[in-house]
Amino acid sequence: MASSPVVSVILPVKNAEVTLARAIESIEKQTLKDWELILVDDHSLDTSPYIAKSHGFKNAKIRLFTNPGSGIVDALNFGIARATGKFIARMDADDYAYPQRLETQVQFLETHTEIGFVGSCVNYCGDREANLGYALYVDWINSLVEPQDIKNYRFVESPFAHPSICFHSHLIESHGGYENCPFPEDYELWLRWIDAGVLPGKCPEILLDWYDSPDRMSRTDSRYRTEAFYLVKAIYLAHLIERRLQGKKEIWVWGAGKRSRMRLAPLLEKGVPVNRFIDIDDNKTGLEWRGIPISDPSVLPDPGDIFLLLYVGSRGAREKIESHLQPLGYEIGRDYLPAA
Repeated sequence: MASSPVVSVILPVKNAEVTLARAIESIEKQTLKDWELILVDDHSLDTSPYIAKSHGFKNAKIRLFTNPGSGIVDALNFGIARATGKFIARMDADDYAYPQRLETQVQFLETHTEIGFVGSCVNYCGDREANLGYALYVDWINSLVEPQDIKNYRFVESPFAHPSICFHSHLIESHGGYENCPFPEDYELWLRWIDAGVLPGKCPEILLDWYDSPDRMSRTDSRYRTEAFYLVKAIYLAHLIERRLQGKKEIWVWGAGKRSRMRLAPLLEKGVPVNRFIDIDDNKTGLEWRGIPISDPSVLPDPGDIFLLLYVGSRGAREKIESHLQPLGYEIGRDYLPAA
């Protein structure tokens, strides 16, 4: 009987005939040879199943299934249930894994035994000028490498490129897999695992070409709408606040503008009390919103007296606020968290 592979690669497929062969071949070229590739076709209407079968005929390590459900979450969970590897790696049909990707990530997890799941830096493959916001998001992902930085900034945006992830397979049994919910399925999983105490990591090497296609799910699926991100962040930020503060500190929010309040609204709906807003706009300071006073930064108390949430989204604003807080002795993670 054949031994289990070191890593199982889960690759959901839907109408990817243009890019699928490239993605499969990038796994076949891995320097780590002890892998299996589980392809789950999500009812494609093009030649994707035939491309997958042709590779499977040539390579016994490639297995093709049809999604018994519908959608990426069902496809992922179905594929994971059939994985036999010690580690599970994600891959998408339109991306390209560098040859050393699996070897690098498996070595990372075997060396850093405290880490439960690891991503990597990625190369943005798209029109940077036309899609500058997304390109800058990739730059930001690549800037978060240390586990504590990933944890500290996880409520800003998802800190990982989903197809770059590799994790211990036992995490699924311990903390659950992907959820069919009205949120981004990958972001919800990272927040849930971190909330449960699983430590994230990231390889500093670029190990994946991440293609930004017009039909990428993050552009077309309702689970990736802006409001869905606000909601899933609020769920796990509320967990963190309840567990850490236990009502012993006041919660202040930096940012009293309309957009900041819109981002904050789901957290308030979770019953998290906000005691004061901080804002640099003279037209807002001295006013109230929902009975919550708005003050300028001069009223900030000494570190330790409050917990401050940074609900600002303007480019560069968060960095300016942090540069103001740090000389005052405010420490990220302990005294404040960014939560755009």
